[in-house]
Amino acid sequence: MFEKYFSLQQASLIQYFEHMSSIVIVVINSNLEIISCNQGFITLLNLSTIPIGRKILDFMASDSTKSLPLPLSNEILPFQLLLQGKNTFSFQVKGAIIGLTDSFLIIGEKPLLTCENLISTISSLNNELTDLVRELHKKNNELE
Repeated sequence: MFEKYFSLQQASLIQYFEHMSSIVIVVINSNLEIISCNQGFITLLNLSTIPIGRKILDFMASDSTKSLPLPLSNEILPFQLLLQGKNTFSFQVKGAIIGLTDSFLIIGEKPLLTCENLISTISSLNNELTDLVRELHKKNNELE
């Protein structure tokens, strides 16, 4: 159904997905090196330069590197990965990896946070702050 519209607006769609979309698009070779990526990938990971030639594994959280599926040519496999940028934050990305003749096309998006995610994150931060306050109080008492 969309083929007609996609073919008519191919240049506009390429422009949108390459420069304006927050959808993550990365092309990697068989050595898992980044051949190309869009602005969505660069923005999500807060990168200052285009990471051509770097391994995609460099941007994956350590517990996520084993879960990168590599499909055969013309095969599409779903994935869920944790990407990690310059800062210490990790971002869960869901999408698909498409096997091309000599490379792989990764298309993913960062899911919106749900209330459960927010509550879990806030609870974790609250626990960390409580621990910090206790530690500061203990050190303050030691100084007195």
